[in-house]
Amino acid sequence: MRISTLWPAAGRRKAKKTAALVVVSALLGILAVWSITAFLVIDKRQSLVEERRQVLGRVGSAVSLQVQNYFKVIEIFLGSVDHWSAKNPDSDLRFDEDFARMLTAFRDKTKQQIDIRLYDESGNIFFPPATSDAPLGNLAQSDFFQAAVAEKEGKIFVGAPFLTPVLKRWVIPISLPLRAKPHGISVIAGVVTLKTFGELYESARDKPNGSITLLRQDGTLMVRAPQVEGMIGKSIAAGALISTLIKEKPRGDVVKISDIDGRARLLSYESMPDYPLITVVTADMEDILFPSYEYSSYAGMVALALTLFMIVIAIQALTYLSLVEETHLKLSNEAATDALTQAANRRSLLHFAGSEVLRAQRYDRPLSLLMLDLDRFKEVNDQFGHQWGDEVLKQAAAAIQGVLRGTDFLGRYGGEEFAVIMPETSTTEAASVAERIRERVGQISLDTGNDKISTKVSIGVATLAPEDADVQALINRADAALYSAKRAGRNCVVCAPDPRPAGQFGQA
Repeated sequence: MRISTLWPAAGRRKAKKTAALVVVSALLGILAVWSITAFLVIDKRQSLVEERRQVLGRVGSAVSLQVQNYFKVIEIFLGSVDHWSAKNPDSDLRFDEDFARMLTAFRDKTKQQIDIRLYDESGNIFFPPATSDAPLGNLAQSDFFQAAVAEKEGKIFVGAPFLTPVLKRWVIPISLPLRAKPHGISVIAGVVTLKTFGELYESARDKPNGSITLLRQDGTLMVRAPQVEGMIGKSIAAGALISTLIKEKPRGDVVKISDIDGRARLLSYESMPDYPLITVVTADMEDILFPSYEYSSYAGMVALALTLFMIVIAIQALTYLSLVEETHLKLSNEAATDALTQAANRRSLLHFAGSEVLRAQRYDRPLSLLMLDLDRFKEVNDQFGHQWGDEVLKQAAAAIQGVLRGTDFLGRYGGEEFAVIMPETSTTEAASVAERIRERVGQISLDTGNDKISTKVSIGVATLAPEDADVQALINRADAALYSAKRAGRNCVVCAPDPRPAGQFGQA
């Protein structure tokens, strides 16, 4: 058994615990850095989304108010025309000069952005003031005309956008049935061009990829900026979704993939209290989160730098701990090792022997001890000098160690005496090992130039007995066996009596 496995074990355990603490601390530090980084990035993204949500809500409210004002102006004017025609049932609205002047004033006031159309009971179109009674087209199949004809309570109806048959312009109609139906004119409609709302929406939308959309509550797309060809007047899935949300609350927001361009968008919607219309203001999520990408990159670089710093510090700490452990191990080995023979010194030998005695007693396991003494060693010193005596000791220690097993422990007990602790070993097994040691030591031959030095060894063997109170009792019995070997003529092995029954622990 190596000395390093015995004496500094507690120190190694402490060093391993310290190294583990360094590694765990570094990992926890790295985890904390990246957790904080992730939190900051997520918080930044949430802040950007919340900030844009508030902006979209304000824009949506402002746009909704302006659109409502347009429709309110049209509604008031249509109501005025209905009231005027009821008071003047004989007047033909197509040709009446007073109505024409009222209409001209209205058009001028609205800067020609709103126009008025008349429809007879068959859906024929007339532009007042007309120059003839010939209709300019027919819109009997349009939703706004049919709704006005079916209306019994005199309410207005906001129709789907359509392309005017004469001027070929997209308009949104707001229709109202006339109670008097003068000269067969049963429906009046105010129309506002999509261009009017489109310009408003374009100036207010979030650039570059935001949009503003006017929807009817049935999901019909009325106006959108930027305009998308082929979608005007058609029902879209987003419109149906928002129509459902409107039933829960009149305004709110949601993140959704756009049905029109497939981009993820933050949608802020608001219904108009007086009209079946919804304003939807959107911002592209990429545009919203773009500032966070630079922030994330910066935060990631800082986190990476801190991570590398902690890794470097941890490596340096582990390197230092390794150096300390190596130094401690070296010093411990030096303190526990006999400098001449490299066997364990007396102190470490007794420490190990004491530990093994306690273990053997606790678990009722065999433990044997060899006490070895080089025969006539004093004569070697006297005849050849201490230099050759030291060489004999080194050669003897090497020879003994060469015979021992991995679990056996060799120590220099003092002078020319050695001791071997043999865990899990019966007297018979210990005696066999002792005999091999005796033979190996007997083969030592040193050439001094003028003579040859050979040496022999006497060995006493003792196995731990129940009456052995401590390690010293075991040593005393092995020592007694050693002196018996000396008295028997040296160069032999003598075993102390084994009080255990024959056959126990492998005893022959």
